[in-house]
Amino acid sequence: EAGVRANLQRCQDVRTFMGRKHYAFLNYHWDDAARVEELLNKSLCYVIFASSTKNFMTREPYEDHPNGYLRDKPLLDWYVPLVRMLSRTGWEPDRRARLDDTELCCERYGQGDTVYYALYNDAAVRRAVALDIDLSALGFANDARIEEIARHTPLTRKGGRLTFQLASKRACIIKVSGPAR
Repeated sequence: EAGVRANLQRCQDVRTFMGRKHYAFLNYHWDDAARVEELLNKSLCYVIFASSTKNFMTREPYEDHPNGYLRDKPLLDWYVPLVRMLSRTGWEPDRRARLDDTELCCERYGQGDTVYYALYNDAAVRRAVALDIDLSALGFANDARIEEIARHTPLTRKGGRLTFQLASKRACIIKVSGPAR
């Protein structure tokens, strides 16, 4: 029931303790759209199912409130398919990748011919991301297909090294695919 109050440490603990098992945050404090968006982006990186529900303090239902579900529907339409996809592929604790910026969050999902990296920027400013993916250790050739699928962020690539910009309080998903060697 942490909802928008969930901090990064709690998300990291949940992912570590739960492994591939599902976990959900219930959110009763959905009045601030920016905080709800931050919650969903943070939860996406750690594949935590975040859900808002009735505010029991004010007795206002989330589902048909103009500043509740009706406001958040486009965000939920983006978030739900992505979190389901990552959940199905399964969390992998060995990333086989390295970030230059240790302040950014990065988790790996999937194995075989498709691997995903979910990244999150918890900082108050846009960050330059440099992600080195060990394609060989993952079983991919150097010409594996790599793309950002959550926001269609442009990537600069040199082998397994990716550079790009990640906005404050936003997540992105890097997809690595191709026939496994």
